[in-house]
Amino acid sequence: LREERALRPDTLADACCSRQSDCCLPRTWHRLVSFAPSVAEITIQAKSSHLMEAKLAAMRREAALFYSRYPGQTWKNVISLGDMKYEHEAVKAMSASRVPTQARERLRTKSFVLSSSPELRELTQQLRVWGLLLPACARFDGDMDVDLSASVRPFEALSHALHIPQLARLPVQGCFDLDPEEQQLWQEELLDDLAVILHEAFTSDSQPRGLSASPKPRLELPKYGQFH
Repeated sequence: LREERALRPDTLADACCSRQSDCCLPRTWHRLVSFAPSVAEITIQAKSSHLMEAKLAAMRREAALFYSRYPGQTWKNVISLGDMKYEHEAVKAMSASRVPTQARERLRTKSFVLSSSPELRELTQQLRVWGLLLPACARFDGDMDVDLSASVRPFEALSHALHIPQLARLPVQGCFDLDPEEQQLWQEELLDDLAVILHEAFTSDSQPRGLSASPKPRLELPKYGQFH
């Protein structure tokens, strides 16, 4: 039993099962087998909670530092990009617990869960795409909660979040199956199309193309300094 207590929770049940025939305390053996999964689950939950609290503390510190550059500055935008669920939960917790310092403060929270463990070429492409998308996300006058971690159509999900239907037509599948030269051309065309769509969404004089006519939060050009 002392040896079994020293085992990691996720290996405890296997160790007990392998010794079933030799166990002289069958009741104890059954208790250990039923107890081991719950120990492992508690350990995982505790680790996730610890990581979320650590991320929450870091986010609060950085947001407070960013929004203290001049007297009376209010919190306006918090954007989170990450591949871990605890980051997603942390930014939501930070916004929910934020106590406005002024009545006019309105905090907009935009959280995006990205795919985990991308290859280097995929990560490079993500950085270039988000370099174009971030200004649009910052200008969006509302909250966003988008999970792209398992999405096979990320631009479609973003089109709904930003109310820009044209984003849904951007292709994402198959680009990494091409040879390097074709892949580079495909990526450049994707970035060009994305830049054009976002530009048109901001600069149209009439009803902005790609903006929903619904009363939900819509993409708007801010006045100078509004989001600084």
